[in-house]
Amino acid sequence: MKGRVYKLLFVFSLCLVGAGQLRAAEDSLAIGQVRDLPFGEVLFYFYQDDYFPALTRLMVAQHRGDLDDHDDDAELLRGGMMLSYGLHREAGNIFSQLLDRKAPQPVRDRAWYFLARVWFQRSYYDRAEMALSHILAPLPEPMQERHMMLRSQVMMARGDFNAASRLLDEWQSDGELARFARYNLGVALVRQDRLSEATRQLDKIGKIRTTELEMLGLRDRANLALGFALIQDQQADAARKVLGRVRLSGPFSSKALLGAGWADSLAEDYQRALVPWGALQNHDLLDPAVLESLLAVPYALGQLQANGRAADAYINAIQTYIRETDRLDQAIVRMRTGDYLNQLLQDDRLTDPGWSWRLKTIPDNEDSHHLYLLVASHRFQEGLRNYRDLRFLQNNLQQWLQSLDAFDGMLDTRELAFAQREPAVISALDDVDLDQLDRQRLDYAVRVSKIDEDSDYLALASVKEQSQYDRLRRVARKLNSLPYSPEIDELRDHQRLLAGVLNWRLEALYKERMWRQKKTLNDLDVALQEARQRSAKVSQARTEMPARFVNYRQTIIALRPRVEAMIERSAILAENQREYVQSLAIEELEAQKERLHTYRVQARFALATIYDRATTQRLSP
Repeated sequence: MKGRVYKLLFVFSLCLVGAGQLRAAEDSLAIGQVRDLPFGEVLFYFYQDDYFPALTRLMVAQHRGDLDDHDDDAELLRGGMMLSYGLHREAGNIFSQLLDRKAPQPVRDRAWYFLARVWFQRSYYDRAEMALSHILAPLPEPMQERHMMLRSQVMMARGDFNAASRLLDEWQSDGELARFARYNLGVALVRQDRLSEATRQLDKIGKIRTTELEMLGLRDRANLALGFALIQDQQADAARKVLGRVRLSGPFSSKALLGAGWADSLAEDYQRALVPWGALQNHDLLDPAVLESLLAVPYALGQLQANGRAADAYINAIQTYIRETDRLDQAIVRMRTGDYLNQLLQDDRLTDPGWSWRLKTIPDNEDSHHLYLLVASHRFQEGLRNYRDLRFLQNNLQQWLQSLDAFDGMLDTRELAFAQREPAVISALDDVDLDQLDRQRLDYAVRVSKIDEDSDYLALASVKEQSQYDRLRRVARKLNSLPYSPEIDELRDHQRLLAGVLNWRLEALYKERMWRQKKTLNDLDVALQEARQRSAKVSQARTEMPARFVNYRQTIIALRPRVEAMIERSAILAENQREYVQSLAIEELEAQKERLHTYRVQARFALATIYDRATTQRLSP
């Protein structure tokens, strides 16, 4: 039993901490200076984590041909977002087309990187390695660490752990991605029975100094995996030391206590093993480690010859396993109704799908306690995200279907407004004779040209100045008709002085006034040209708008069945995805039932052994 439990615990620990690939942050694209306004709008939504509107606006801008200055960057961005939504085939086609059209080398390097990610996620590891080999220069800084992480993942997936180990040793980085990569490599090496190499990788992670919750969790998982690996290798003291580094306040404390007890048991110190195992009795019974401790405690008591206490503990374990099995049966019934998935997403506003969404909280009920390991797994998270994305699409399509009704109303309003405004516009146009305005403009231009040719500054004088000029001339004629006298002569001097001042002022202002006349003439030309353009547009609109209204209405009519068909299709896919995610949960609950059945059989067998031993002792002389 002892060796069997060791093996079960060891496998369970690796499944807990090593299943799937750890997800790193999504790569950001190296975008230079923005030269097209539509691309700037796309990036605005992209960097706001609003990826769905970013993708839709990008595709619309590409369809309209508005991204000539960002053609390659736009394709990389579109492919990256397609990849994030799990559309591997579409993303792969985009990156392959970029490579086929001989894009610049930096763009080709990024395309090869993303294409490698596509092949890796589709489990084509040879193709992923080939794609990575085509990258000729270091990638932009935000992507370089992801590149190294991907290379190590490809090497591990192909079983080349030596190369992965060398790469990580050469990778002079202590960032989060490097730590995740070392952790993955360590778990993979454990599974390959290469414990000394695994210890070197996992021990680095198990000793990191950090205050970040994510890194604290990674450190605990590394110590837990290494601890159980050392137990499997019969290294009790080393295992006890490593497991002692797991936080008692962390989510892996129960597994660490269970492992610490088995390390003491391995050293045959059963009295000491009862301490961590006994502490587990106060934990939640829904914790798998607690359920396993119900077997471990009577096992240690049996080794200490406390047969009566051991028998009572086995009976308690059997009863507990029966109760937990009944609870699992009830959980399976609830799971088939789909209520649990609805509870997981009850606070979700379906604002945006894709890689930005993470399940942050789960309902605090028995089902969550049974399934928290599954819910934390990569395959469940991806399945739940796909289900949520399909619900998002249903919601989005329903909004568009409602919008079509709104578009119908808008179209009716515009048609009515057009019909109401058309008579007034026609009347206004009829009241304006543009040809007559052109003739008047020509007369005005001839007059200005004549004034400029003759330097006729008096022609540009104001009404007041012309009145003053005429008055001074009349005064001069009047004075000239009077007989000579000193007083009359003095008045003539005053008249000549005022006339000279007025002439000097008119001549001084002439150039400025002529410039203003010419400017007015140019403004008049622009106004007449704009008037003719607007008149032409009005005439064109009167001809084209009725046809446009018909085309818009036909487009709306054609879109409605398409949207309704997509809603129906997305509903079917969402139901299929819901059933798939439910099947994962039911499969996990059934596996837990099978595990409890195994525990119950072991407990009954051990109890029978104790009874047999006690009977033998009573019958012996």
